[in-house]
Amino acid sequence: MTKITFQSVMDALLKEGKPFPKKYLSFFSDTDPASLEHLLDDWPRISLTSKRTLLDELTALLDEDTIVCFDDFARALLADPDAPVRAR
Repeated sequence: MTKITFQSVMDALLKEGKPFPKKYLSFFSDTDPASLEHLLDDWPRISLTSKRTLLDELTALLDEDTIVCFDDFARALLADPDAPVRAR
């Protein structure tokens, strides 16, 4: 079995026109500092549609799974220039 790396998750998120695999959503929970920094470095390169879709899917996952925690990621997005991203 091949181990999925955070780089693989980011590569999938950066692919335009392809749905982001739901199996990767849990990678955003309790993100370690290095992965969070990587995510935030790549965040400006992610399309607005992909950002909003990802955040909607993470919100849905929160409703389904009480063990996931996206606090660090959410806190970092409070400075995002897009109001709908900040609101999610």
